[in-house]
Amino acid sequence: MASITHGGTIATGAQPADVYNLIDTATVSGIVNADCAAGMALVDTKLATISTAGKVTGAAITSLTGVPSGAGALPTANLPTEHWIAGSVVQVVNTITGAVATGSTAMQFIDTIPPKTEGDEYMTLAITPKSATNKLVIDVVANVGCSNGGQVTAALFQDTTTNSLAVADMWCVSGNTINIKFTHYMVAGTTSATTFKVRMGTSNGGTLTFNGSGGGRKYGGVMASSITITEIVA
Repeated sequence: MASITHGGTIATGAQPADVYNLIDTATVSGIVNADCAAGMALVDTKLATISTAGKVTGAAITSLTGVPSGAGALPTANLPTEHWIAGSVVQVVNTITGAVATGSTAMQFIDTIPPKTEGDEYMTLAITPKSATNKLVIDVVANVGCSNGGQVTAALFQDTTTNSLAVADMWCVSGNTINIKFTHYMVAGTTSATTFKVRMGTSNGGTLTFNGSGGGRKYGGVMASSITITEIVA
């Protein structure tokens, strides 16, 4: 029998093995779907990893419950916010400190919004909202002592904005400590990092002691002040 080559003619009398050898050694192209039998049962070991974008659509993916635990997790950043349930908590950030600080810049007890030039800054906390339409609940707790009797005011500011967002006050008897708490609720308005700040001062300009009294710490540092920001889906 004559030799068989790719593109050649199979001689009369060729055996099945000669045909198989020709197919095994040939460079085959032009095979279309119709050329493949429905029961060909091509095993997945014959397939290369599918890594080309667009080769697999979402509609083709089923049985997600069978995804192995080691396959990795879908990043939170890739989840659309519209799939979050309204009213659910997206994130909570917090700062808490028992450190002592003092200041004497007055904050007036009058009918105007306190500006950032009044009082002294004692706490800050940054958050990067997940959605600009989400709500932020900002809880402030401040422990402070005063050297002179007067109205002590705590005010919340955002970034470089001049006017405060929210204010709470309490009368402080000279030499005593007070605990000021308030909550501010607002639309996030951004998905960039934003910093909230707490400033405090007295109406008479006396010295304040943050987390203490008379310039010193009380209760070993566990009388702590804090800011907690909770982001909630709108």
